[in-house]
Amino acid sequence: MAVAAGVAVAVQGQASAAETAVSADRACGSPVIGSVHADLTGSLWNMVWVYPQTGWLPVRGGIALPSAGLAAAGAATVDAAVDVGVTITNGSTVSHGVVSLLARNVPVTAGQDITATDLLAYTPDMPDTLTAASPLTFDVADIAVRVDAKRADGSALPRTEVNCTGGTDRWAQWDRLQGGSSDTWVGSAVTDAKVTSDSIALTWTESGSIWGDTTGYRVTVDEGATPALVTTGPQLTGTLTGLQPDTDHWITIQGLHNNYPITGRGKPVRIRTAPAPSADTELHYTATGTAKVKKIGANVALSGTADSLLTAGTGAHTTTLALDPTTVKATIAGIIPITADVTLTPTGPVTGTLADGALTASATVDIGLSKVTFAGFPLTTGNTCHTHRPAEVNLTAAGFTPSAGGTLTGSFAIPELTGCGSATPLLSAFVAGSGNTASLTLAPRA
Repeated sequence: MAVAAGVAVAVQGQASAAETAVSADRACGSPVIGSVHADLTGSLWNMVWVYPQTGWLPVRGGIALPSAGLAAAGAATVDAAVDVGVTITNGSTVSHGVVSLLARNVPVTAGQDITATDLLAYTPDMPDTLTAASPLTFDVADIAVRVDAKRADGSALPRTEVNCTGGTDRWAQWDRLQGGSSDTWVGSAVTDAKVTSDSIALTWTESGSIWGDTTGYRVTVDEGATPALVTTGPQLTGTLTGLQPDTDHWITIQGLHNNYPITGRGKPVRIRTAPAPSADTELHYTATGTAKVKKIGANVALSGTADSLLTAGTGAHTTTLALDPTTVKATIAGIIPITADVTLTPTGPVTGTLADGALTASATVDIGLSKVTFAGFPLTTGNTCHTHRPAEVNLTAAGFTPSAGGTLTGSFAIPELTGCGSATPLLSAFVAGSGNTASLTLAPRA
């Protein structure tokens, strides 16, 4: 909260600690969200006292939305962000802010309002200048609503955003203010936050006060009576631990001198922890596709199985790929037939990642040839003919989901052959080289 230097503001007469409440109803004019109701309760009388400076004051709020439009659209749950507009007026000074209410995963039941209560939020900042001779008023104005809804199967409906209007409602009013001298102090602001499912690592700005040097900081989470973290020394970092996963937390930071508060609390910031890691997932697919050998224009049919372990939290996968033996038939120079039995044997697990539908897969594959014939004459005997080193195959897929699978594509080079007897140079000339392509479709199997 900022107050003009040299002016302390107090309510004329004895201040009361009673909470001030307001209810507001607004029309939204949307077929999905026709109206919104909001309740706000907070000790606003504190906002006109300079000492002790209170900063942004906590508010408890509730919201209600009609369910008819959302239920008709197929919504089963909603995340609702409701920004209640607040106008603060004192003489010629008029400022605007919002009280931001957020409700997550609220069930939608046809015929019943969608409601959420006891939502924590904060008042807007005070104006920089206040005039003692003029009344100070807080009024609720327009309300902005944003709803993200999901169907029962977890799929998302289009986001709905609407501004709801319909007048103003008086939240609080003081008829006279009286002035005096004031002190100046600055709370700390969060500048960076790195989250896990149960922790938030914070970086914040240095606080300042005329009451002394800052020797530490107090970090409060969700208006807890006990500080979540108290630091000592000049460092401007700290880590909150033991938090709930996938949960919004309001965080404020206050400067200390010898463990005594000497600043107001900095601007509250809302930070959400990451979802809890789920268990590793086993996935089983059938694999079908085609590899094309560029030099001879031959298509090699691919079939087999892929068994994957998807690591929770990282998206990394380790896949065992087993491809069936196959036969390739082609012609050299368009007239000379060549045939061969082909084995494709991964030399280790296929590895990669799955993130936001993008799948990567890297494999090393030994390519073996047997029963090779050229113009009907056998060129090889036995099963010793293969690439002198494994081929490196890198495939990618877009829009891949663990439940439905998808198609991976990529290109690869075939190394020179070895173990093919006197036919080794000829066969290498036919097949070794880059620019070969592969397409492999993975479909779930029981």
